[in-house]
Amino acid sequence: MQMVDEHVVVEWVRPNVAFVRLNRPQKRNALCVTLLEQLHSAIIEVTNSTSARVVILGGAGPVFCAGLDLTEAIDSNKSEHLMSRFSSILDSLLSSDLVTICAVQGGAHAGGLGLLAACDLVVVTEDSRFSLPEVRRGLTPAVVTALLRRQIPDRPLRELILLSEAIDAERAVAIGLVSRVVPAEQLENSAIQMATAAIAGGPHSIANSKRLLDGQPSGNLVDELHSAVTQHLSARESNELEEGINAFLEKRAPKWKQSS
Repeated sequence: MQMVDEHVVVEWVRPNVAFVRLNRPQKRNALCVTLLEQLHSAIIEVTNSTSARVVILGGAGPVFCAGLDLTEAIDSNKSEHLMSRFSSILDSLLSSDLVTICAVQGGAHAGGLGLLAACDLVVVTEDSRFSLPEVRRGLTPAVVTALLRRQIPDRPLRELILLSEAIDAERAVAIGLVSRVVPAEQLENSAIQMATAAIAGGPHSIANSKRLLDGQPSGNLVDELHSAVTQHLSARESNELEEGINAFLEKRAPKWKQSS
């Protein structure tokens, strides 16, 4: 099943997997207000679906996303709304219980790098390039930096921001910006394979694990270990544990109940 909007296409590539595609290829999928509004609605709709387990975010054309549409970013009548919509999309991706996968061809720049950073997993083509050119436009990449500083080391992040030089896929995987690099013709299949692997996990277990991963370190290892034990014991009381163990012992795939 496929749902098409002017700048966004949603296709259910598996019963539990939705492929949400930016569809403004003539502008390298630059994020205008209209696209952002449609993308936010699509992500909310997929997240609220009772069947969804994974959302794959991709882009039509040769480039995943060039960032915010600068013609609107400098328009005083649109710039605030543009950033508000962009922030809402990042919030929706970050807070989702679904596994989020970004599939990048060609490159992700500026705000496009923000979409990438808001996803759990990232698979990119070998020819992809990544950059934060904001300082060369008289801007500050504050929103994207808030995400990236938790994902990659300080020195590579400073290079991205202060030098504004693009890096290639090999460098991106080396610094932890992306998860996997694949040939262009394998991009979508690789993303779907990752989604299929994620679906093998229990919905509640996946959601709880995401919350654990997203939590801020307290700085006190003993406190974190105590909290981890509490979460582990709580998971032992779930129905998913019983099903997971039974499935393992019976040498079959688990039959998970969808999260409510």
